[in-house]
Amino acid sequence: MDKPLVSICIPTFNGAQFITEALDSAISQTYTNLEIIISDDASSDATLDIVESYKSKTTIPIHIYH
Repeated sequence: MDKPLVSICIPTFNGAQFITEALDSAISQTYTNLEIIISDDASSDATLDIVESYKSKTTIPIHIYH
């Protein structure tokens, strides 16, 4: 049986200070059928740059919604 897709949703606004910890936690999960959804409310800090850098660090799909 296929495992259902689980979405990890991370809302953020200027969350550069915390987004690394949140993404590390999401990526370290043992459940394999995951996606990460970032809901960004027009951050003006490095939040989105950090999220973009994680896309190459994992095979888990990371989606960003503005």
